[in-house]
Amino acid sequence: MRPPRLSPKDLYLSLERKVDRYLGPPLVGLLSLFASRPDAESRFPDPGRILLVKLHGIGNIVLLLPVFRQLRRRFPDADLDFLSFRTNAGILEGTEELARIHYLDRGSPWGLAGSALRTFPRLRNRAYDLIIDFDQFAHFSALATLVSGAPRRIGFRNPTLHRHLAYTTPVVYLDMSHVSNTFARLAQVAGAPLVPDVSRSISLTPEHRRESSEFLAENGFGSDAKLAILHPGSSENLTLRRWPADRFALLGDRLSEELGCGIVISGGREEMPLLESVRKRMRNPVAISAGKLSVRGFAALCERAAFVVSNDTAAVHIASAMGTAVVGLYGPNTPFLYGPLGNDDLVFYTELPCSPCLCNLTSKLSDCRRARCMEEISVDAVFSGIRNRYFDSPGDLRPRFRKNTGPPGLDRGTR
Repeated sequence: MRPPRLSPKDLYLSLERKVDRYLGPPLVGLLSLFASRPDAESRFPDPGRILLVKLHGIGNIVLLLPVFRQLRRRFPDADLDFLSFRTNAGILEGTEELARIHYLDRGSPWGLAGSALRTFPRLRNRAYDLIIDFDQFAHFSALATLVSGAPRRIGFRNPTLHRHLAYTTPVVYLDMSHVSNTFARLAQVAGAPLVPDVSRSISLTPEHRRESSEFLAENGFGSDAKLAILHPGSSENLTLRRWPADRFALLGDRLSEELGCGIVISGGREEMPLLESVRKRMRNPVAISAGKLSVRGFAALCERAAFVVSNDTAAVHIASAMGTAVVGLYGPNTPFLYGPLGNDDLVFYTELPCSPCLCNLTSKLSDCRRARCMEEISVDAVFSGIRNRYFDSPGDLRPRFRKNTGPPGLDRGTR
């Protein structure tokens, strides 16, 4: 079988990361020669302005929410700002712990360069006292950290890269601990250790829940529907992480016919062709949420669902943050680093000898063209796991998974 062609987004992302990996180190090394280097014994007062940096990934930012809250608790009078790509605006906007958000555009190399030239001077003008860079491998974020001129800079020392030269306090990156714990280590070094009572949920407004309720009502879901969300995508890039579309369709039909679930297929607006391909393969009616909900509206939908079946992508962490059970499908990446964090989750991971091939030690660059690790996850295994974990013998949801959160006027029949 001929290997599938890489998507344009995959090709662009690969190019972007190769440029970062090979051009980034000399630039970081050069700029670090001119950066401030306080003595190791220096004592700093509590910062008045803190910049947090995470460029890639809505899911990563969801995992950072407890860190935001702990930093706010530790430094109640400080301004917490954030630097990220504009594609993450949906999860960042409305985050009450953040004072100001700086965005970079990455639709093209020229757009990224132009937005950096506009944004980097603003970072310097804000005169940050402390920067915490949560990116695990990007030299670009290390460059932003250096350009800011902050006297105290905390970030990861990745053993395969040279980005640690940007930081006054480099912290060894451990590729053997869940990313949420890895992020927490940086906050701890900054003087803000996490405590168990910090919430990891996504804050929602009545409007976000109204979005979800209206979507369900428009598609005929009642307040007592056994709602299952299927997430076949993986954003526009790293498509190796996707379980085959025909298997999502087969699973959706079995969940509908054998367990009486109402099915929603979720994804980004740009993934609509993929979502339609799943729907066309199915015998039973489904609803597609792509383009109908904001990121936080989708979080409200996850809150309403009994469980979410998803590839290794942001939907895993959004659903988990809302306390919803997650069925995670993993292969090129490992659930030990990026798995859901709930007590009732199911994870399918075949652990082939070549997995994980998308890891932070290699800038998530992979030569794999066909994800056999995902193909080896069978529909029967996933369906049986769901049925045995979430349903009792007659096929009814177990009590702890029953959700009945729809407002009056939503019971217009169930699917």
